[in-house]
Amino acid sequence: MYTAVLDAGSRPAPVETEPDSGVDHVCFSPDPQLVPHGWTSRPLPYWGTNAAQTRLYVASHPATLLEQYDATVWIAPALLGGRSTDVVVDALQASTSATAELCCLPSEPDGVDLELERLSRSGVSGTAPFHELVDRALRDGRRDLIGTSVLLVRANRSPRATVFDRAWWSASLATGASDDACLHLAMAVTGIRTDVLGTAFQQAHRSMLDQPPVKIGRAKGAAFDPSVERERVHAAVVRHEAVLQQTPPGGPSLAVIVPVHDAPDFTVRCLESVVATVPDHADLFIVDDGSAGETAGICARFASDHDATLLRSENASGFGAAANRGLDAAAGHEHVVVLNSDTVVPRGWVERLQAHLRREPAIGAIGPLSNDARHQSVPHVTDSTIDWSHHERNEPPSSVDVDAVNRFLAAREPEPVSVRVPVLNGFCMAFTRGALDLVGGFDLDLFERGYGEEVDWCFRAVDAGVELAVALDTYVYHAKSRSYTGGSIADLKSIAATNLRARWGDARPKRALRALARNEALRSVRADIELLFTMVGDD
Repeated sequence: MYTAVLDAGSRPAPVETEPDSGVDHVCFSPDPQLVPHGWTSRPLPYWGTNAAQTRLYVASHPATLLEQYDATVWIAPALLGGRSTDVVVDALQASTSATAELCCLPSEPDGVDLELERLSRSGVSGTAPFHELVDRALRDGRRDLIGTSVLLVRANRSPRATVFDRAWWSASLATGASDDACLHLAMAVTGIRTDVLGTAFQQAHRSMLDQPPVKIGRAKGAAFDPSVERERVHAAVVRHEAVLQQTPPGGPSLAVIVPVHDAPDFTVRCLESVVATVPDHADLFIVDDGSAGETAGICARFASDHDATLLRSENASGFGAAANRGLDAAAGHEHVVVLNSDTVVPRGWVERLQAHLRREPAIGAIGPLSNDARHQSVPHVTDSTIDWSHHERNEPPSSVDVDAVNRFLAAREPEPVSVRVPVLNGFCMAFTRGALDLVGGFDLDLFERGYGEEVDWCFRAVDAGVELAVALDTYVYHAKSRSYTGGSIADLKSIAATNLRARWGDARPKRALRALARNEALRSVRADIELLFTMVGDD
């Protein structure tokens, strides 16, 4: 049996049952003083943007947080307030429904399925039905549509329960709605229905509610306000649109560098997206690294039509050398982005990367999420040693464009959110002038022809005290390695791996990959994007 306590107002009563009852009481809290006698104190491994999101993380991650237990019972903090849990323990021991995969009080309210089906028929797609459904329920004061889930019994090793937990958590991140609303929305989007807890649990529920709450310190008892709840649902989308309209006056000067080598179709697509999204105050540098006639003409045309600076080499010198030419040309800019020419960027991409660099001066380089960028990939980690079918799993559904993924990511958090990492993928990196001045450019002596140079740069940067981060609210599409033939890519990667080992040994790259693989924030965002792609589908 577990709960999360963030302040004294929702603290449970001490446990009075016998120690050998077979039921452990676990309380997640940042303050052990808030955990009463009989409850096992656990620290909070995650802090959301508000108390509700933090509690929901605990509620929807029992398989991770309480993996030693076969089954768990969640008691929402709203049901506690100093009340005894004895009646729930008695119900747990008396009820056969506790052995089911997933049961809760109450069952799904009537109307959720019909509402979502009607919205789908009207053309609303993606995560929009979440917003529309909750908005309408709150606007009409229909709290019965949302329900109040205060008890949730689950089997920790049930795949069905795990899928449901992920959907519940993702629904909260996507909509900002209440825990109760998101639980029922998760039912609707996954098709997974929770069983109704038996009579013993229903009586325990009523019995707990009949107990007068014990007021201990500051209590949270704000009345239900539909207008406030409605604002929570739409606030993230409003913030996202506002960011896209903003160009901070007197902000850091910005340069965007696009090294190009052949691949005319991908180059056109990349440059079209860049000139459509880069703000007016930015300077664009196109570095043509010995491209053949068609691609060379494309670079020259874009530079002329869009007032960009064209830097051309007659012979291909490799990505690192081309990027360094751009870095030298952009020496007077405070923020510099190096972007592969096989990418597609959405509205607001560079403004968001700059927002992270402005908010957190310790970050010297930051990169976005992508479909193909190793551990920055969503919804699955990609591995360059595996065939291309591995990468195709991350292709967004046909109805989801790059802007749609970014709107979804913007709705996950109310403010720009990044996570510190030991190394970045080089397909898109935004640097501060301070980091570039301290670390320098890419090492052309060891990585003359490309591949591995960004890993080397990151290791040198970290050793110099520069922090690296991934922006969890930004997504850039990456077509991956379209400028070279497959054979040359394999050769370059083999040489790069040898050179990395020569400089950094075997342990340093392996430690970096392990840290990325274990990063809970990256795991979470991958799960959320997987849910989005599953929800929308190809139709």
